[in-house]
Amino acid sequence: MAYTAIYYKNIRRHTGDTVRLTIYKNARVGETITAKEIGDFDDLNLEVQGGQSNLETPIVKTSLTFSMIDSSDKPDTDEVKYGSWEEFFTPSSTLYKVELMINGVVAWTGFVTPDSWQDDLVYRGRVSITARDNIGHMADFIVERDDFDTDLISVRDLV
Repeated sequence: MAYTAIYYKNIRRHTGDTVRLTIYKNARVGETITAKEIGDFDDLNLEVQGGQSNLETPIVKTSLTFSMIDSSDKPDTDEVKYGSWEEFFTPSSTLYKVELMINGVVAWTGFVTPDSWQDDLVYRGRVSITARDNIGHMADFIVERDDFDTDLISVRDLV
């Protein structure tokens, strides 16, 4: 399986920076997917947790919340998706990968997690989805090595 782009949105910030949000799906071999633009986009917020001020801190939990307007009354086209975002309400924590690029440089990647779905139950309500870097899942992996010289080891050494 490989990640294939399914949705994207280009945003021009007030600073002049170009931001691109791309959502990928872990597609099956032979599955053909054409990326569509997100029609009615509402908001984008990158949160760096733990009191850190930027993404260059060595290990820090981050999340990206993005919101769309569920305009399911508008018909989707071959190029644009307007609504019915229920596909992101998934039990898989790695089915959808999210990438944030700023001025053509990847600034952040993460995954849509099962607990990340929020929607307003009103006509053309907001659908908010949170992607996480999944750094919290590192605690789920047991690493057994006999060659540790110290209790501290870098992620590069583990890989």
